[in-house]
Amino acid sequence: MASPAIAQERTADIRLPEMRLDAAVRMLSRQSGASIGFRDPSLASVRVRAVRGKLTASAALERALRGTGARARQVAAATYLIERAPAAARPAPR
Repeated sequence: MASPAIAQERTADIRLPEMRLDAAVRMLSRQSGASIGFRDPSLASVRVRAVRGKLTASAALERALRGTGARARQVAAATYLIERAPAAARPAPR
């Protein structure tokens, strides 16, 4: 079941070219009205995918970050923190 904050997330016309994460965060924040940030300075130069369409901020972030090793975590209504995705668990040796 979706939380009320997620259920009420609005869509916006997103036009995000392929670019560095630091620039993408500023552009996506302006376009979506969401507050988006990151604390790890090494993420600033990560290249994100181009995203276009009528999307929520969370959907746009998911698409832009796909394949980068980073993820967006919603920390409050319309507020996201981008962080490194946890490493996939390795299977136990036999």
